[in-house]
This record gives sequence, C-alpha cells and structure tokens, in this order.
Amino acid sequence: MPFGPIPVTGASFYVGYDEVLKKNIDTFSFEVDWQGAPKNFRDHYRNYFPQEFMLGHSPGGFPYVGIYYGPSIVINNNNPVDDNGYFTASISIKGKNDKIQTRLFANDGTAHIQWPFRENSAPVVTSIFSDYASLATTFNSYYPTQYSLYSNPNFFAYTGLSLNTIWQMPVFSLLNPAKPVDTSKGFVRIDLDKDFFHKKYPLVYATKMRDEAGEAGLPQEPYTPLIKTFSFNYTASTNLVAVDSNSFAAFNTRSIQFFSVDVFGVAEQHGYLKNSLAAPLQLATTSVPLLPQYAVGGAFYIGLEKVSHGQSVSCLFQLAEGSADPETDTQEVEWSILCNNEWRRFLPEEIVLDRSNHLLRSGIIQWAIPNEATFDNSLMGKGRCWIRARVQQPLGVCRMVQLHTQAVRATFQPESGTPLMNVLPAGVISKLKDKLPTIKKGAAALRIFRR
Repeated sequence: MPFGPIPVTGASFYVGYDEVLKKNIDTFSFEVDWQGAPKNFRDHYRNYFPQEFMLGHSPGGFPYVGIYYGPSIVINNNNPVDDNGYFTASISIKGKNDKIQTRLFANDGTAHIQWPFRENSAPVVTSIFSDYASLATTFNSYYPTQYSLYSNPNFFAYTGLSLNTIWQMPVFSLLNPAKPVDTSKGFVRIDLDKDFFHKKYPLVYATKMRDEAGEAGLPQEPYTPLIKTFSFNYTASTNLVAVDSNSFAAFNTRSIQFFSVDVFGVAEQHGYLKNSLAAPLQLATTSVPLLPQYAVGGAFYIGLEKVSHGQSVSCLFQLAEGSADPETDTQEVEWSILCNNEWRRFLPEEIVLDRSNHLLRSGIIQWAIPNEATFDNSLMGKGRCWIRARVQQPLGVCRMVQLHTQAVRATFQPESGTPLMNVLPAGVISKLKDKLPTIKKGAAALRIFRR
C-alpha cells in the first residue's frame, strides 16, 4: 500500500536507489502492476454519486424537465471519475522544483502501466540528477554520505591517519561547511493528487441503507492502491573518462569506474590510484592496462589471519625434497605482499629468515609485515594478509607437501641418561617442557634429524 491504508490527497511514498546517485540520468520510468484494481473505475464508483435528470430538448426543439427517452436526453450522475485517468500523482525529484504528472492506472485498471504515463508514447526527458552530479565535486557533501574515497580499498593514507580521521580535523569543517545531502528517504517522491473516496464511502453507504436501496444501488468498497510489482528503469550517459589521469579531480568526479577482473577478485584501476601508490609501494609502472597483467611463471599465495603491522610471521614449508627438475636453473623467489590491491615486493630486511634454499628443501621462512600491508583488499579474500611467492620456472622448485604457520626451529639438548637418536619421528613432540603463556600448544611437524 504505497499511499497507506486510507489514501488521502497528498499521501506519498519514496523511491530510493543508491546506484542512481552515481550516474547522469537521461530518462527514467517506473513499471507498475496493481493488485486487485478494478478494470473500470467509473463503474466502480458509480453508486457514490446521485443521478440527476437535467433540462433537455425534445427532438422538436421544445424544452422539458423530467424523463424523456429521446436521443437528446441529458442525464448527469455527478460522477467525477470519468475514466481511469482520474487518479493521478505528481513525481518530485529531490533538489528540483519541477513536478512530473502521471496517471496511476492504464485504461484497463488491471493492466500493467508505466510511469510517467505517455499518452502519445513521448519519451520522458529530464536532467533531474544534475544537482547530484555537482555534489560529487564537494568533498564534504558527497564523500561522508555517499561513496567515499576512503571506502575504496585501493586508496590508503600513508600519513598514519585514515581519511576518516583526517576528515574530523577542524580545518576541513571550516573549509567545507556545506551540509551533507540527506538521501535516507530516497531521491524520488510520488504524491497522490486525489483521494480514493474512503471518507465518502461510509456516508454514502449509510444513506443508501437508510433509503433502502437495493443491492445493486449500494456503493462498492473504495479501492486501496496495492502494488503487486514495482521496478525502476533508467538510461544514463557519460562523457569521456580519463582512467589513466593522475589528477585527483579526475578521480573525484569520475562518472564511471574501470575494474580489472582477476582470478580471485576485482580491483578498480585508475591513474590517480596508481600514482598515489607508486612511491610507497615502489611500483614499477603507473599505467592502467586494459587487462590484468601476469608475469611468466607460477605463483603461490598464502592468506594469513590475525596478523598486524610490524609482526613477525614464520611459516614452515614442508617440501618434497628432490622433486625439482635438476635441469632447471635455481629459481630466484620473489616474495610480495598485497597492499591496497597492489603487490609490493618485500624489502631484503623484511625477509628476516629463509632456510628453504630457494624452495629446494624444507625450511622456515620468516617475514616482517610492513605498515603498507592492508587486510581488506578486493583483489583477494578480505580479512587476510596475503603473501605471494613467484618464480619464472615452477619446475625449478620442489613440490609443496604442507605449510605450517607459527614455526620455530628447535635444537636437541640431550640430558643425562637420554638416548641419542639420529631421527625423531614427526608428532612425537606434543608439548613444551616449560610452559609459556604465549604458546597454546606445540608439535613437531616434520621428522627431526640429528645434524
């Protein structure tokens, strides 16, 4: 019931669709199907209004008063509902003073109708969203309430402050005192121009019953508008968008977004994002390619949970030693970490330990998580810190058997009476001799050799 259970003149409902606020709309329409609507509204409300016989003229031109069955008789039943076009509504756009009139029902009240109703199939032309387009250039009125810059996972403030924090600083409030736009109720309001005679119905019904009118003369219950299906159509257009521009203004006012679809996710591509991340991430290029770029070779991805910046992470790589192709050169393993949907290579000092000998033997690799790492990237699964190992020739490294996190190296220290063994089977060590509060449990993942 868009206008409520007892619709009155001025009753309204709102339509909201966030995606529209980001586009320049050229035309729009609403598709409506009503439930339980009468086929003919004039017949439906016929008994709401008394019939009167008006002064007419006889075929000979003589005036008369009363009932005359000739062709010139004039009968007026005072019914203002002349057809289904009687019930109308006004469509208002937030921020615009103009209103668009439309009829609510088709010639057949039970049929599908499109708003605004086009009597002559004329297109609905409007530039109603130009006000919203101008808001995109105002940092205060656009970003805090709409699609904010800092909600883009590609962007990161390397000053140590998020844009949300920076925005709270007094200087920004002084520079941009504009009031944010309230779109909580939607951007379109549809007002009812005429009521459906709900107030008139009980009075007419009581009068008819008092006059002992027959069943055929009693008024039918007024129709309460009930929407069965409702959809919104629109066409939008945009001008040339320079996705390779390094300008913040070009990024801030972009009307379309360009995304690259990768194997594990998507990421927006824009020259400003690339340029902003080039220095802190030491990117090799800031160009915006049409398709995702992949280096020749193979890659191995590790997703870590519950890690933080500056933390040291150790992983034990259990490899099938000897499985590498002996005719392939030893591979240089390129270790990278995902930062704002861009892969940043680990600096030499950030690879704290590497005992895998270029992934040719089982061993522990330890990294220090840099401050640039982000955990909400859309390119890979969110909520994880992603590390990538890449080589040019995958046959040059051993096959992976298992990966163990939180790994440390243990040294066997025999005590008096302890037998010496060359090999300690995996799983024999199940706990620490001296418990540490920071270690929940421990186990030997591999066989331990005496060396």
